[in-house]
Amino acid sequence: MPVDEVRHAFTKEKIKSDRDLLALVQTARTFCWQLMDWGSCRDLDELYKVVEQSCGLEKPPRSPTWPLAG
Repeated sequence: MPVDEVRHAFTKEKIKSDRDLLALVQTARTFCWQLMDWGSCRDLDELYKVVEQSCGLEKPPRSPTWPLAG
């Protein structure tokens, strides 16, 4: 189930293009759900997963901010 991207963007008060795109896909899916267009809902669910994975791949890997004490 997709995260509520619109609410997440407002609560975090951050603007990120990946969140904007995910919010757009989620909004389109909600519209299709209201129309009971289940085929389009499935397609948008798949698109959401692809976009979410693509956004994750574009982000650089996180490095620890504090070196481990040894």
